[in-house]
Amino acid sequence: MLEKKRFLFFYFFIILLFSIIILRLVYLQIIKFEDYSLKSAKIRARVIPNIAPRGHIYDRYGRVLASSKPIFSAYILPVKLKDIDSTSAIIANILKKDKQKIYNKIIRQKDKAFRPLLISDYISFETISLIEEQSHRLPSFVVGARNIRSYNYDSLAAHILGYIGEINEEELCNNINEKYKLGDLIGRSGIEKQYESYLKGTNGGEQIEVDPYGNPIKVLSYIQPLPGNNVVLTLDLALQKIAETALGKKKGAIVVMNPKNGDILALVSHPTFNPNIFTEPITEEQWDFLHQEDFHPLHNRALTAYPPGSIFKIVTAIAILENNFKEKDDTFYCPGYFILGRRKADCWKKHGKIDFFDGLVHSCDVVFYNMGLLAGPDLIFKTSKNLGLGTLTGVDLPGETAGLLPSSKWKLKRLKEPWYPGDSINYAIGQGFLQTTPLQMACFTSLVANKGTMYKPHLLKEITTPEQKVIYYQQAAISKKVSLKKSTWDFIHRALTQVVERGTGVASKIPGITIAGKTGTAEDPPREDPHAWFVSFAPVEDPQIVIVVFVEGGGHGGAVAAPIAKKIYKHYFSKRKKGS
Repeated sequence: MLEKKRFLFFYFFIILLFSIIILRLVYLQIIKFEDYSLKSAKIRARVIPNIAPRGHIYDRYGRVLASSKPIFSAYILPVKLKDIDSTSAIIANILKKDKQKIYNKIIRQKDKAFRPLLISDYISFETISLIEEQSHRLPSFVVGARNIRSYNYDSLAAHILGYIGEINEEELCNNINEKYKLGDLIGRSGIEKQYESYLKGTNGGEQIEVDPYGNPIKVLSYIQPLPGNNVVLTLDLALQKIAETALGKKKGAIVVMNPKNGDILALVSHPTFNPNIFTEPITEEQWDFLHQEDFHPLHNRALTAYPPGSIFKIVTAIAILENNFKEKDDTFYCPGYFILGRRKADCWKKHGKIDFFDGLVHSCDVVFYNMGLLAGPDLIFKTSKNLGLGTLTGVDLPGETAGLLPSSKWKLKRLKEPWYPGDSINYAIGQGFLQTTPLQMACFTSLVANKGTMYKPHLLKEITTPEQKVIYYQQAAISKKVSLKKSTWDFIHRALTQVVERGTGVASKIPGITIAGKTGTAEDPPREDPHAWFVSFAPVEDPQIVIVVFVEGGGHGGAVAAPIAKKIYKHYFSKRKKGS
């Protein structure tokens, strides 16, 4: 009986054991088949990546601004590496480089066996021949072509184009679509960043089968890399050159726009930089240049807020005209200053007896001090906001600032102080807490030129495939419609035309072309020198172009900024039909 029990126990134990094995096999072979097949494929195969070239960036006439340029580079394939020490010595001899640095570089990469390790760029044909001669001794040392970003005009339009850099680990962690891997390049600023998803291509590579020890057996497949799409800009390269030359070495910004559709034809910020320096590791000298105090070449001044000064008098004038505070024949007396309590506020010139119209033409501060007290802060704030100031324009460039549009409520909340009459006279002439960007003023000037219609500013014209097929076209979009009295628009247009004909903007005057403009000289403590501004459009009867010039610490707008605009107008009206 005991033996029978033992036999039954052993019998059931065997059945149980086989049942467990069968269930485990069912689980592994059927239920988890797909998971383990995928893991097996990953262990069995490795991919040597081939980075896709980025798409090109063109100006509006098809001139290439940024492209991908092939260069020859020397790589180590860690998967084929046997003796690190001897390999480092031979490579150092061929490339005339330090052996220890090469050795350390290989050691750091050794755990990434299937990622080619870049040793040296810009390999000459002579060096390629030497590497080929040593190929029997160095199967792990190969020459390959790779694409680097090339900005064909160096620093020209650098703040528009931007630059690229290698993706970092933090960005990889935030990259939910897994399109990027360590070592990939990504747009860091400008158009490169704004349209990264279009410009980036799809990487290809070689899929290699390996044995359990990681040794390559055969090539399983090759995936051809797909270049990125091309971005065509509204930018006119020739006009950009003229604008940059006109600004010269002065700090500042220029925005040139088509008021009829929001196309940005030129956008300048100076000091500038050469984006080609970012295609390789930054040197110490380059780093020092990019981080000079009060220089900041990476900083886009066209998107940065500054006090506007007297160009803001257009806004104050509109507030006065729309609310019937003054008759057109009302006159003032300007002795060259204005007394407000114990404060003596200067005017830039003794104008004597002057009316409201000529107050705008000749930029008389005394006239607008009176207007500021009459209108008060909240009416100026409301009018400014209605005209599109104090908000982002929505331009397709990263880094835009909204500026600052103050009100009595803002001051009480922010500074815990009431609004004083002295604040109002500052506000009326574009000083005090107020700040606007050159791009905002270009949009505002476009609205004035169009008598109430503002288009959203943009740099994108279209996106095309590598085969030049258009896949997206940027339509003009109205961002604001403002209804003012016809008499208000007529007054402003006539006054701004006279600014150029006989007022503070006469330095921009061109015979045969009717230009409307307004100069500005903006104090910006603690800076000693004021900023120079000039906002303008032409021709007045059918506005086709808006030009805003800002010179940081430049002095008087009429003497400094207006002549710069004149140079751009001359080029535009003489050459625009040729697209050159």
